[in-house]
Amino acid sequence: MRLTKQQTWRDFYNPIRGLTMARLISMEDQAERGQYADLQWFYYFMEKSDVTIMSAIARRLSFLDSLDWEIRIAENADPVLGQEQSDFLRYAYDRIANFKQATYFLALSLFRGFSHVEKVYTGYGDLVSRLEPIEPWFWIKKGMFGDWRFNADRRSSELQGQAIERNNFCILESGPLHRAIGRHFFSKQLAMADWDVALETSANPSIFFVGPPGTTPEKELEYKSVAEQLASNGRGYLPNGTEVKTVDPAPRSWMPFQDRISYCDQQIVMAYLFSLQTTHDAGILTGILSATPLRQYVFDVPASVTLTNYLNMSWYSYFHNASSNAILPMGGYYWEYWIEMTELIQFHYRCSVQ
Repeated sequence: MRLTKQQTWRDFYNPIRGLTMARLISMEDQAERGQYADLQWFYYFMEKSDVTIMSAIARRLSFLDSLDWEIRIAENADPVLGQEQSDFLRYAYDRIANFKQATYFLALSLFRGFSHVEKVYTGYGDLVSRLEPIEPWFWIKKGMFGDWRFNADRRSSELQGQAIERNNFCILESGPLHRAIGRHFFSKQLAMADWDVALETSANPSIFFVGPPGTTPEKELEYKSVAEQLASNGRGYLPNGTEVKTVDPAPRSWMPFQDRISYCDQQIVMAYLFSLQTTHDAGILTGILSATPLRQYVFDVPASVTLTNYLNMSWYSYFHNASSNAILPMGGYYWEYWIEMTELIQFHYRCSVQ
């Protein structure tokens, strides 16, 4: 089975344009019902539109480039059979053309909530030659707890979709960090837009012209045109008796937009990074990224497991049932989510005692 992605109207749609909080909450409600197209499409643009989010994701997953995988033969295994299995497994996984790229895509489930890659079989037997990433906006569920189904047209209200053969996919699910981050991203965008308007307005000080006594309505229109020209370039002619008044900008010199943006960035960093510390000089949170969300393991190859079992096992089960003595066809990558909460609790404790 090979899924076919269709080009639709969504390719020409930017969900950030005209976004409101009501619309964002509506997309979140859709996702709770298993309709992910709109929300995941928004996450995609959000990841590309904010420097803080882009940097945090890149830094969080940067260690993936340095990870490697290994197949080790168990000490109590038959040496000949164990070596044959080890050689064959190494051949099977070495021939996957985009192994690291697929691993990176699967790791994005930590932010998006889920990732799917489809096994592509070519050549000898049932060996996988490629793990094709299927973007998250192509997926739906029939309700919150339904099975995954393919939404080729990426329709927002799709309820049925196309059934898939689960064993042909490697699926990784997680609690999406983007769910909490999306609202801070929206608030940050509002603050930045309002800040731009405020800067544009405050660049020209408030000036009022008091016309000479006895000015007729016709002359008022003429003087108004002259006044607008003076306010725009700072030079021109005023009739005798005209008075110029300005407004002291001091009460408006402090703007809350930067504080709001900094707060949103702090919340985004807190959600993305494992460890945080407080810098006393700046008085803000500085994210220190720990390269420990994935731990590399070396797994044993028991002689009792046959090559056929290796080829037919579902990769999904490995991600959720792997232990230090299990075999992991993904090459020894194992997610550790429990570290996250521990580090965040420690961070809050450090802040409370400082």
